Amino acid sequence: MRHRTLSTLLRVHVLAVFCFGLVVGRGIIASLEGAGIVAVFACLASTDPTRRRFVSGMTAVGLLS
Repeated sequence: MRHRTLSTLLRVHVLAVFCFGLVVGRGIIASLEGAGIVAVFACLASTDPTRRRFVSGMTAVGLLS
């Protein structure tokens, strides 16, 4: 259950990074690039829930980036 919560937090983080980039005036392209990096890890974290170690690792890296 806990990994689901963190996975959801990571997906919300993608949107937050994009909105933050727009608010500080970085532009749409730069905001998409920043959010895209986090989105890659969010996609990797949602690939296979049976591989908990991999999902946890991708979630951690995504939240740290």
